[in-house]
Amino acid sequence: MSKTIAYLTFLIAFILISNNTFAQKEFSGTFTMLIQTSDKTDKEIPLSWYLQPKKDGRMMAMQIMDEQLSKGVNKRVIFNPTDSTWLMLMGVNKIKQGTKIHRAAMFRDSTESAIYTPKKSKETKIINGYLCHKFSLKTKKNVSEIWVTNQLQCNIGFIYKLLRHCGMIETSARKGDWYRSKYIKGMILEIHSQNLASGDDYTMKITDLQLGVIKQELLNIEGYRISVIPEGQNCGVQEIDN
Repeated sequence: MSKTIAYLTFLIAFILISNNTFAQKEFSGTFTMLIQTSDKTDKEIPLSWYLQPKKDGRMMAMQIMDEQLSKGVNKRVIFNPTDSTWLMLMGVNKIKQGTKIHRAAMFRDSTESAIYTPKKSKETKIINGYLCHKFSLKTKKNVSEIWVTNQLQCNIGFIYKLLRHCGMIETSARKGDWYRSKYIKGMILEIHSQNLASGDDYTMKITDLQLGVIKQELLNIEGYRISVIPEGQNCGVQEIDN
């Protein structure tokens, strides 16, 4: 009996250590971001993301998967954390144009936005094969439920804040204010939000997670003519309190 107990104790300890190790895994690879709103005028366009591993520089790239992509219009954005620059790129056949922006110049108008503290509940569910915990968040404008897995590490709120200021994306990605929440350790996989005044609904989901996948072609800027926005000049889409 004592050997059995010792074995079970060892097994449980091994599982806990393994889970803790897995919980520290920083996400690198690809995923798709889907945004839906109750506003019928909003387009639901999938956004394909590639996050480079830490050892390679942690660059991030996003490709807009709209109907123009099938016609040869390639719209991408790339964030380089080494110099905090954000590239907005558009390529059509041999015409390749880009704009280089410093992150501070891109959304300095929202750096003073209120930071809200989410509340963790006991509710859990499986999303994309990952165990997620539910957090609730209430701001002046919205009430949201945030589903987070601690099996991966990725600051989706920071990524989304960058995305909101990109002039190439649809207005649907500039709705909601959950990204003003204090950082929740882990990776957000799903958001459900409702505007307190209008009752409008908003959903953001992370799907098609593929760990370790490399899409170096999304970081390629060869042949692009890049214009640089001066550091002191604001650009992108202005922050709105919604």
